[in-house]
Amino acid sequence: MEGDLLNKKAFLKKMIFIGFPMMLQSTISNLLNFVDNIMVGGLGTVAIEAVSIVNQIFFVYICVLCGTISGAGVFGTQFFGKKDYEGVKKIFQIKWIFSIFIILCTILVFYLLKSYIVDLYLHKCNAERRLEILNAVSLYLPFIILSAIPFGIRKIYASTLNESGNTKITMYSSVVAVISNTILNYSLIYGEFGFPVLGIRGAAIATFISRCIEFFIVIIFSKQFSFFKSIYSNFVVTREYFFKITKNITPLILNTFLWSYSFSIVIQIYSLKNIDNIAIMSISTAFSYIFIDLLVAVGSTAEIILGHELGKNNFNLANILAKRILFVTFSTQDINYSIRHIRTKISIAVGIVAFVIILFASLCSLRIVKPFKKLENTFEKVSEGYFDNKLSLDGYSET
Repeated sequence: MEGDLLNKKAFLKKMIFIGFPMMLQSTISNLLNFVDNIMVGGLGTVAIEAVSIVNQIFFVYICVLCGTISGAGVFGTQFFGKKDYEGVKKIFQIKWIFSIFIILCTILVFYLLKSYIVDLYLHKCNAERRLEILNAVSLYLPFIILSAIPFGIRKIYASTLNESGNTKITMYSSVVAVISNTILNYSLIYGEFGFPVLGIRGAAIATFISRCIEFFIVIIFSKQFSFFKSIYSNFVVTREYFFKITKNITPLILNTFLWSYSFSIVIQIYSLKNIDNIAIMSISTAFSYIFIDLLVAVGSTAEIILGHELGKNNFNLANILAKRILFVTFSTQDINYSIRHIRTKISIAVGIVAFVIILFASLCSLRIVKPFKKLENTFEKVSEGYFDNKLSLDGYSET
């Protein structure tokens, strides 16, 4: 096995096998909240700003949770490398402890400090606009808070699967979640396909349901792996072991918290200039998060590969692979090999993304042309002499 990974093609193949699903999963998962921002666009700027503020705060929760679980996962990859499934179980249980603590803290912060946090973004609002945004936040926030629970638990299982080298299940769950979120958003926000018109609350419900779907897919399919069968047996973590892990991952937790919080501060500063900047910044930063997540996925891939080798005590091989990952110096022949190897995977990814884009564009186009169809029908009635009232339709009026 050591000789295999020393071969550049074998090493690159393993990088693609582990890393590509994680990259795609990270990109698609980031689109989940972004879909909310886009879909509520038809409800007006107040709805967009409310969704943007809540999602920006929720982003801090996501980063802190992922940073904490990834920190514990450094030890998990090494236990998987030496096939120490008791060690995997202990790390899994520690993830549970940290995740429950972070979820509870997030829920308390949202409920107790909701008005204070939202007000940080509303300094340039008049009283009427501020009240409208707070009301919109009150409709959107409860279900987003609830979605923190399935998201957090799903992340525990997903990270353990990734640490074992099985990264495809989390990718498939994210694809299904984004597609279901897009369809449910359109249905619940605007009352299509027989659903009631719920507006911004519908966007939150759609996100919550999508998170639950993602959660159940990961839970159900993770049962096929033997290391999950007795994962909850003897759920006891000693104080010494817990503090040993905590000491090592605390710098990573602080790093992810400060980094994500700085993004929120930047948007809050822009809001001091003009409240409408929130909506603009939320869309632009959503794209930057996608590229950042791609880089994070590469780092996670390195963590898994190197962790497995360190767990096997292959320190020399781990050192070689670390340098290879760091400098990423492949020859033209290796690049051609990479292109041939991932062509099928890219085709599948493009097909999925194209389907989502076409579906999203179709739903939006139907929504956009509705006022014009109604206006056209009204003009036909006037031309035929069956309509004598003043024309007025959502911003359009007869002059």
